[in-house]
Amino acid sequence: MSHALTGPPMPVRVIPPVQSDAVLDVLCDAFFDYPVMRYVLGDRPEYPRRLRTVIGLFVARGSPGRT
Repeated sequence: MSHALTGPPMPVRVIPPVQSDAVLDVLCDAFFDYPVMRYVLGDRPEYPRRLRTVIGLFVARGSPGRT
């Protein structure tokens, strides 16, 4: 069986809070047409706002100092 994740682990960088909007922009663009997100959040006019809120929670949860 082949494993795609072989080799040394990739480093994880913590971004400063001032860059969180840029991270949200990238992640929202990446997951905008993701079928699971459309199913979970509903394919309605408010979808972009809902997507940004959900991804914003993921980004905030991964930030240092947040519990």
